[in-house]
Amino acid sequence: MYYDIVGSLPLELVAQVAEYLDLGDVVRSQRVSKRWRTIFSSETIITPLLRETLTFLDLDSKGVSTYEAITDAIRYFRWRRGLEHVRPVKGIFLPSSELFSNVPQCVLYNSRRLLYTIFDEVKILDLETGETSTWAGSGTGSIAYFAMSGSYLVLVSTDWDSNHHDFSAWNIHTKQKLSRRMPYNSGLYKIVGHMVVITGSRLADRSSLYVWDLISNHIQRIGSFPDLILCHVDAAENVLVAFETSLEENLTKVQQTKWAIMTGQLLEKKIIHLPTLTDSPISFRTGCITYGHRTVTHLPLVRDVYSMIHLEYDHSVSLLSARWIDGAVLSEKKIALLKYPSSLSPSVTYRWTYEGGQVAVYNASTGFATLCPIQFLGSMEKPIIPERPDINEPVTIKPFFVSGDPEVLTLTDDHGVRFWFFNPEFAPDSVPKIKHSMTESGR
Repeated sequence: MYYDIVGSLPLELVAQVAEYLDLGDVVRSQRVSKRWRTIFSSETIITPLLRETLTFLDLDSKGVSTYEAITDAIRYFRWRRGLEHVRPVKGIFLPSSELFSNVPQCVLYNSRRLLYTIFDEVKILDLETGETSTWAGSGTGSIAYFAMSGSYLVLVSTDWDSNHHDFSAWNIHTKQKLSRRMPYNSGLYKIVGHMVVITGSRLADRSSLYVWDLISNHIQRIGSFPDLILCHVDAAENVLVAFETSLEENLTKVQQTKWAIMTGQLLEKKIIHLPTLTDSPISFRTGCITYGHRTVTHLPLVRDVYSMIHLEYDHSVSLLSARWIDGAVLSEKKIALLKYPSSLSPSVTYRWTYEGGQVAVYNASTGFATLCPIQFLGSMEKPIIPERPDINEPVTIKPFFVSGDPEVLTLTDDHGVRFWFFNPEFAPDSVPKIKHSMTESGR
């Protein structure tokens, strides 16, 4: 005799179970029976999935009709499946000879733009128009760090004469430039909207955070965080949420604090208890990425080098969660992995192998890592770099640079840049021919 256990449960209980399902699971559940179709089509279950979809696609939920939301949800599901299984819509290879006039120190992709540093300036290639612009820092030395978010490009250069770091923030649309001088070894932690988060000097003030508001040009020192593991900034609410723990605590006890960005006032403080881990993270200072109301970081482990901890904070519900992503399949094959991961979405992270044809995909939704083949053009060998004329020692760079977002993944080596396009609506047949802009900003 058949008895439908799920169909007999209250909708509230089924909704709690559905929290562990993705869109594909829900769609398949709708096909089981008429009762299941009614249950798994209810707003109680569908709405959280659509909210995740809108976050992933960086869409505003206001004014979005149900039909549009469902259409976006289907697109999101296909899109995310492509990321999870390394199945891009299209791939393009751009040789170095067509892009770089000199060997770049670093290459970064952000929002349909390719950014790369050449000594004391950053060049931006717009993949839609082919235009290239040049942006300069404020210091006398080369660019040490740079990052981009929305309309803002932030450069960190070293002023060797005064032993400081100079932070330059460009609005790439208005070409307005703001500058700040910070102690040497201050770090660029992250950019969220118009907020720049800066870490204190590793020599004198490592535990402090500074938030630089690029609209008001106000910089505010916030708290002291010697054991910071994750930091979330909400520019609309003007709040910063920080999480701290120590290696001795092993993530079982985490302190959460909430701060007012404009005044540095402590608004809230509480202790969070997470499940005990069977392994310890190597370090908690690995940086974090914000996707809308969610901020994630990944912690490598001491003993199990193939697994890692996915730590995520959802500001919309004020919830911190930790999940173990099992890398047993990688351990069995003794795959040599690069240490630091490349996050493309809140749940999908890549770790590159030293063998160029494979990539390890860590999926926080399933809790497992898989090994996928990927087409690669160009050698993984470390290139021979010519000496810079003003330095007696050869310039050394990493064998390749990896960056991307849910739309595009880029991998750069000495041969050029490989683009993988995952968004069906942004998959050009070729990268536009480079057109250098007539005026170069900062020059």
